[in-house]
Amino acid sequence: EQQQQFDADASHELRTPLAVIQSQIELALKIERTPDEYVTALKMCAAAEDRLSELVESLLTLARLDSGEQQTEQFPVRLDLLAAKCTDLMRPIAEHAQVDLNAKVIPVSILGNPQQLERAILNLIKNGATFNRRGGSVHVAVAATDSNATMTIRDTGIGISKEDLVHVKKRFFRVDKARSREHGGSGLGLSIAEQIIEAHHGPIQISSDLGDGTTVAIRFNMYDG
Repeated sequence: EQQQQFDADASHELRTPLAVIQSQIELALKIERTPDEYVTALKMCAAAEDRLSELVESLLTLARLDSGEQQTEQFPVRLDLLAAKCTDLMRPIAEHAQVDLNAKVIPVSILGNPQQLERAILNLIKNGATFNRRGGSVHVAVAATDSNATMTIRDTGIGISKEDLVHVKKRFFRVDKARSREHGGSGLGLSIAEQIIEAHHGPIQISSDLGDGTTVAIRFNMYDG
């Protein structure tokens, strides 16, 4: 039943940008248009193509994770440097959303795949910045406790109700469906992040209150070799 639901959701998500592209092409070819109208149609097609590409890439990533193909060799990774890098990469998105993005990290190493971890962290920070309010903030922190390295991503955004919180890790699930679509969200980012983190033996916990922000906490085994 879960597979059937996933297939139905995936088909629906892929159909939407394809329909946009098809309709714009048909309208552009139906009668002669002005140059500006052609440019507008091409821009809409390009935006739909971006969303389609993001969806396909996310679906391929999930397929590889499900099949175990993504289980690549792990290396010592400076979690603090990776968190700082991801924070810098997400800064333009946060600035566009008028959200303050900051990080407080201390040097700590773990064993992991840097490319996979980077994707997971980027997805989590992007969620915090996207589902926020103007003038809000996202705080990224890396700390060490005993033999564990911890990362928290805390935002002051719209929050998640207790009813939705139990479903938030499901694929294609959106808390705010209208706003997710507006920002190109597919409802797959958190699922991908969770699978990557769990493949690194790191539990991921999400706590939230509606209207009062969300905190994502991750724990890894520290590497001291």
